[in-house]
Amino acid sequence: MVRLPLGKTPTDIFSYLLKEDRVTKRKYTQKEPNIECVALVIGGSDTTSSTLATAIYYLLTHPDKFARLKGEIDSHDGPLDHSHLAKFDYLNAVIKEGLRLLLPVRSGMMHRMTPPEGITVEGTYIPGNVNIGIGSYEVQHDPRYWAQPDEFIPEK
Repeated sequence: MVRLPLGKTPTDIFSYLLKEDRVTKRKYTQKEPNIECVALVIGGSDTTSSTLATAIYYLLTHPDKFARLKGEIDSHDGPLDHSHLAKFDYLNAVIKEGLRLLLPVRSGMMHRMTPPEGITVEGTYIPGNVNIGIGSYEVQHDPRYWAQPDEFIPEK
């Protein structure tokens, strides 16, 4: 891997991939940073496009919510850059609700290790030192936490 000189030491993902690993004290092979780059590109682009596709789908199937979002954006006088878009409450609610309903990555498990003595969860004993988890999708569609778990309601 060739790194173009920038006149200063950059601090980005490559800074870490080109150094010795802190834990194992070994340097990455030529192939390992390349593999990491593929994962970074996919993770940084596919998730964004999936999130946008989900938001657009829900807005097109809910014209009233689309109109409300359009009104929020149309009322803004000035550039639509990140500093302004971050302040659009309804836009951010639409994005968050889309993410709640349909995560771009389904493997988002919340993992925890059981205590050494084990634990009982709703009457079921789980031995100690076992990695357990629950999927984000299941939590985000659970009627105990969401009154209408499968409905697109960015207003809530």
